[in-house]
Amino acid sequence: CAAGSYKSWTGSQDCQLCKAGQYSTTLGATSNAVCAGCPSNTYSTAGAGSEAECTANRGYYMVGSTPTLCPLATYKDTMLNNSAGGCTHCYEGGTTLSAGSISIGQCLCDTGYYKTGSNQCGACALGKYKASKASEGPQSCSSCPSNTYTPATASRLLTDCVCNAGYTGSDGAACSACPAGTYKAATGSASCTDLCPVNTYSTTKGATSNDTCLDCDGNAQSVEGSPRASACKCNVGYSGSDGGACTACVAGRYKDSTGSAWCTKCAVGTYSTSVGATSSDTCVTCPGVTTTSAKGQNELTDCKCNKGYTGPNGGAACVACVGGTYKDAIGSASCPNCPEGTYSASTGLTAAGDCTDCPTNYWSDGGKTVVGECYEIFFTTAEMGQNMPLAGGTNTMTVTLVTNVDFVPSKSTGITITGLSGAVADATIPLSAVSGGNGGELLFGSTASFDTATSTLNMTLVDTLHNGTSYVFSFDVQNPAAAQSAPSISIKANGRISTAQMVTTTPTPTSKRGVAAGSTPLLVFVPEFTERSVRQSHPFVSGSNTLTVTLAPNCDIEAGSRVTVSGLANSNTADDAALAVTSTSGALGTAGVWTQSDGSLVVTVATTLSGGAQYVLTYEVINPTNALDAVYPNVSGQVEAGAIDAPVHSVRMAREDAAAWGMASGTLPFKTVVPTLTTHAIGQSYPAVDSDTEIRATLQMSTDLPKDSRLTITGLTGSQTPDSLGLGAAEDLILYATVGFTAFNNRPVWTQSTGTLVFTAKEDLPMSTTAYVVFFTLKSSATAQDSPSVSMSGTLESGTSDAPMATVTGTKPGTSLVGVPGGADPLLAIVPTFTTRYVAQSSPLASHLNNISVAFLTNINLAHAGASVITLSGFTNHVPSSESVRLNDFQVDGNYSVAGDLFSDGANLGYGKWTRDAIELTVVTSKTMLSNQTYTFWFVVTNPNHILTTPDVKFSATGTAIFLPQAVTSTNDPLLGTAGWAIPGTVVCPAGYYAPTQLGAMANCTLCYRGSYSAAVGTMDISTCTGCPANTDSEPGDTVIADCRCNVGYTGAGAYDCTACSPGTYKDTNGSAACVSCGRGTYSTTSAAVQLEQCLACPLHTDAPVGSDEKTDCICNAGYTGADGKACIACPAGAYKSATGSAACAECGANTYSTALNATTSATCIACDANAQSPAGSPEAVSCTCNAGYTGPDGGACVACGVGEYKKKSGAAACASCDTGKYAASTGSSVCTNCPDSNQDSPSGSTAADNCTCNDGYNGPNGGTCVACVAGTYWVQNATDGYCVDCVGGKYLPTEAAVGDQCVACPTFTDTAGAATGPLTGCTCNAGYTG
Repeated sequence: CAAGSYKSWTGSQDCQLCKAGQYSTTLGATSNAVCAGCPSNTYSTAGAGSEAECTANRGYYMVGSTPTLCPLATYKDTMLNNSAGGCTHCYEGGTTLSAGSISIGQCLCDTGYYKTGSNQCGACALGKYKASKASEGPQSCSSCPSNTYTPATASRLLTDCVCNAGYTGSDGAACSACPAGTYKAATGSASCTDLCPVNTYSTTKGATSNDTCLDCDGNAQSVEGSPRASACKCNVGYSGSDGGACTACVAGRYKDSTGSAWCTKCAVGTYSTSVGATSSDTCVTCPGVTTTSAKGQNELTDCKCNKGYTGPNGGAACVACVGGTYKDAIGSASCPNCPEGTYSASTGLTAAGDCTDCPTNYWSDGGKTVVGECYEIFFTTAEMGQNMPLAGGTNTMTVTLVTNVDFVPSKSTGITITGLSGAVADATIPLSAVSGGNGGELLFGSTASFDTATSTLNMTLVDTLHNGTSYVFSFDVQNPAAAQSAPSISIKANGRISTAQMVTTTPTPTSKRGVAAGSTPLLVFVPEFTERSVRQSHPFVSGSNTLTVTLAPNCDIEAGSRVTVSGLANSNTADDAALAVTSTSGALGTAGVWTQSDGSLVVTVATTLSGGAQYVLTYEVINPTNALDAVYPNVSGQVEAGAIDAPVHSVRMAREDAAAWGMASGTLPFKTVVPTLTTHAIGQSYPAVDSDTEIRATLQMSTDLPKDSRLTITGLTGSQTPDSLGLGAAEDLILYATVGFTAFNNRPVWTQSTGTLVFTAKEDLPMSTTAYVVFFTLKSSATAQDSPSVSMSGTLESGTSDAPMATVTGTKPGTSLVGVPGGADPLLAIVPTFTTRYVAQSSPLASHLNNISVAFLTNINLAHAGASVITLSGFTNHVPSSESVRLNDFQVDGNYSVAGDLFSDGANLGYGKWTRDAIELTVVTSKTMLSNQTYTFWFVVTNPNHILTTPDVKFSATGTAIFLPQAVTSTNDPLLGTAGWAIPGTVVCPAGYYAPTQLGAMANCTLCYRGSYSAAVGTMDISTCTGCPANTDSEPGDTVIADCRCNVGYTGAGAYDCTACSPGTYKDTNGSAACVSCGRGTYSTTSAAVQLEQCLACPLHTDAPVGSDEKTDCICNAGYTGADGKACIACPAGAYKSATGSAACAECGANTYSTALNATTSATCIACDANAQSPAGSPEAVSCTCNAGYTGPDGGACVACGVGEYKKKSGAAACASCDTGKYAASTGSSVCTNCPDSNQDSPSGSTAADNCTCNDGYNGPNGGTCVACVAGTYWVQNATDGYCVDCVGGKYLPTEAAVGDQCVACPTFTDTAGAATGPLTGCTCNAGYTG
């Protein structure tokens, strides 16, 4: 045997190769003991003849003879290519989690890269970074914190994100904007230290240059780094809002501080001409007896003469006012005269009140110096008049005044008019303007007060009454209720300007409201109606009634006055604010206000009613709803007189008494009667349904009937006569009357639904003394009905609203007509009916002779005069011996009648005429077949040769009355042993036959079919042919059940118990043999299967027992899984199934694997390395991965991580050194332990807590607690350790753990009390300084 093989037995067989992964250099080997394993991490094919044939495993390459892991970012997926070049680089941007990767599938995107497709990575964009190795999409690149960015793509760390320009903060953290007033041009973590210069500001946050620093106003200032416009403050001498424009203080003002304060005004009595003044020292005092009128004056001419003095402005000599003058204001104006009504000899007066008043009732012109210059005051004109002399009315008094001096409100308290006897007024009276009166009412504020006790009018002056001007005004009072003569009236002025009492005068008296001298003040006259009467037009209840009123007044009644007619109670007219009226010349208008409750009408006078003239007023109302006696109306009024009208007192009116419409005293107002029909008979001419019948009514009334009145007959319901509008159409219903067409319109309105006829009187009719007969034709109901209840009523024409008549019930005749009881009553309608219609037959058998017996009775007469014919139809295909059919044994009410006495076939008495399937009986000439009598006879026909199962024999008639077809009645007694066969027209088949249903109700008789038997006689359909028992058969014409036997697919002892072969069996012969079972591995779901081919094979990888009857009996074999009845699939690698059925394959347990397919036992599951793990169901060795804390290839041996190392996750990754600040003291660690103190650090790969040392700025033992240098000290390094050093005197350091000398000098003129201090407050003011 060659090297790499062996043969341990004799014979001609081939040498056996060493297994893959082994080699042998021995020739002629006799045992596999010579097969040595390849070195670790190498592999060979079977039959290797030297160690050199052992090549590096996947993930390894050879360095000399040593297998070495492929480096990071490479992989090797073959056993070949022993050189380093055999390791393939991952795609661009790709890496591996550890060395020794065995496939491209272990390549994943490196930090800074993300997955763009299969085996493709892309660099994270600017502003994003990725710190992990993972093949994930672009979402795995994290965005930099706010206001940061990365300078390059493919950034790997958060700290690659640096602050944008204009922002500050730590690398890798969110950056905050530079505050307003600062800026930062560079990127990175530097602070915002650049400030806007003095006299500028910036509101921009995150600024990148001083371009955002804006200048303050030219007259404002700000400090360095100002963050807002309001930091700009106006300079002294300038004013404006903070941050706004600043303007110089104007002359007369100054400002001595910066900011937004207003400029201050110079004081009264001073002035300043300086602009932008910064001090009150610029304000100069006015010279001599001058001063200023206000603060803030800006020139010398603002200094003016004091009160009581006059002269030029600016400080020149000012002189005192002379006698008869004064001056009450500063300035250069001259001194005005003392007011009118005063005098004075003094000089330098400073007010008008310093001048002396003239004596009572005297006055003077202005500027007088002595009392002798004062003169007496009086009225040159004082006249009064009135416009209303009627008692109780509003009276407008007119006053005209002229004086000899000006009456001014400040000097005259008012004017008093006395002697207004009888006048009635409120305590306050308005004063009104009069055309051309120069606004006299305005002199007194358009109002006055009235004292009822003294009959005095008091007016207070509010405006100047100029002398020589005529002022006119008016005021209203109410006249007394009684007549009176004119009283004496006087007038007087009061106050500083006053007069003596004087009597008023009256212009020439004139007539007012028809009253002589009615213009004389407070002359009073009482109005009334001297003529007053009333009559009505119609006395009918609820009808319109025109009332006529005649009136004549004793004085003029002006337009706008009101006249009231009252006492017409019980009217049916509702309240109406605009009831139409007519009057003489329209003097009383066209509408009035009607009030139903008291029956009053109020009209407003449209044109003046002259005293003594007669006026007629008419209006329409609706009469009371009940008959009543007449009422007694009144008349009154209100004469238009302004605010308060003059009353015309209510008095009773005269009534006109005369007959109207046949009623005594019918013109008396509201004497009313209820019209009614005293005669109201109604009947008809014919009582059958669907026929024309004449309706006749006789009418007479309790009163006469006015023209255009309407009479109504209603309740004639059931008629077929359609609606008729009475417009003259050809089809309109026509109304006739015994007096022709002159009394009523002959085209009435007919409403079918309510049976209502409405007709109208063409003229006034004397129906109280004359009876009228009207008649018209209707078509009776199509169905039977009783005579309906008929009522009669109407409406009497009486104007806008017609008067209703009392409704009465029509009087009916109640007599018989054409043999119908009560047939004369209107619209009673019967259906002409055969109330007895009996017919029977003697034989139901096909083709047999059949005697037909007949009996009938009707509910209405049938006469020859109406060509009356009775028809008995429905004898389908029956045949008589001839067309003339003899009527045998003819009887009337059980009595024999002479043959041909009543009926014929049209020629032969006592015969009927046979037409197709029917016999016709014609009433003989001059004869009448009376109602309610029974007629009997019989006749002979031959039955047809087919069945008739639903005969339809009917009676009908035409002629005097039309009888709709009516089904006959018959006996249900058995005929030939079967009930119902006596019904005429019924035909049945003989024994052994049936009537095929597909041939219909008139099928010929046919033999019973194959598979059935029948001994029945009189069969009428196929159901009488009895079928063999289920699953058996027979020959046509068989008559006994024993002839029936089992079919194929069925088994049993005989014809009575054949049952189907059950599913899973079959039978392919007739008879009583047993059914055969389907074989193993097949099934059948079919009942009554007739052949072997109906047994079906089970699906792939399934089996079933013998006789299986459904597909689900086919179940999966061991090692396979799936639903019962369906093809099964093999258990995959990593799973097994030891039983048959539909159960799922069981997974190999965790930490095991299996490569076997369709395994049937758990023995195929192989355990992983002791320090490795795999999920349940693992299908290959590489599913076993090293646990956390252990490393090694997937599917290989796992080694614990050393001290100072850790491995966080399971897998093939190498162990990593502990990060700085951590350590691992034992092997197999999955995490590293943090240093004991948060202010300690340790080198990478530390193995114990002693490796942890305190950070700079802190002191303490290795692995122990670290203490920070306190505020006021800082940390320095010596040769072996570090220590804390105090700040020198005059410096402070507020922070702890400071590294290096960061001490800050105290502010100017401050020092520390000792060598070291922490906070700034430790720096205190030096001696001689404060702050």
